[in-house]
Amino acid sequence: MIKDNFHTHIYLCKHASGNVENYVKKAINLGYESIGISDHGPILDHYHEKFYSRRMSFNEYYNIYLKEINEAKKNFSEKINVLRALEIEYYDDMLDNYKQALTELDYLILGQHNIELPDGSFKPIYKCTCDKLELELYTERVIKGLKTGYFSILAHPDIFMMYYQKWDNEAISAAKSIIEAAIENNVLLELNANGIRKGFITTIEGIRAYKYPRIEFWRLVATYKNAKVIVSDDAHEVHHLHDESTIKAYKIAEELNLNIEEAFLERLKK
Repeated sequence: MIKDNFHTHIYLCKHASGNVENYVKKAINLGYESIGISDHGPILDHYHEKFYSRRMSFNEYYNIYLKEINEAKKNFSEKINVLRALEIEYYDDMLDNYKQALTELDYLILGQHNIELPDGSFKPIYKCTCDKLELELYTERVIKGLKTGYFSILAHPDIFMMYYQKWDNEAISAAKSIIEAAIENNVLLELNANGIRKGFITTIEGIRAYKYPRIEFWRLVATYKNAKVIVSDDAHEVHHLHDESTIKAYKIAEELNLNIEEAFLERLKK
């Protein structure tokens, strides 16, 4: 039985809909015990100048986001456990921001959606090619983020397979490095249902596959018995909670006998 979701977006990220109360009420109707609101976190101004980013501002974070979540926690505390979180990228100069956020939130999700190229420019994951350098840059940035100790969950760790579509030695090496860094730093690997909602692609190897989760990656995860996994709705609309894609994601995890984290709340207390 699905009893929670810790990856939930609201309207503030500008590519999702619904407010905190909408999601909390839906989760209560589903019989969820917990819901984590984890919209895309604000980033420093100079990053907005380097690439287009649909994220809330710091002003919205403090004056709208935290207030909405805290009100929901108060109003629905007898029916559901509401957690405060953000999904956010890793940047070297935002370490103080992550540290500060964890005094205001319950957890952070590392969701790396871009890479920094050698010339200092940034490229969205969705516009990357099958370039091995880009794969290395993505892997290095994710691992640096994991090593900070600020993140509890690594969102869609296999998202690099959207553009690097060959399951070759480079892809396997990148996957192993990410999985092993997550284990070493006690971070949950997220099997993400939103990639299922995005539909199928045909890889350059002629294989029909979800954009993510990619079965090759998760089969590898299954060989690491100490790798902890969490399955997430990654809801961007209220009806995404516990939808067909979420059910399929749980089925993949069960069929591969992945080590699903059953005590996330207890983990956060440590």
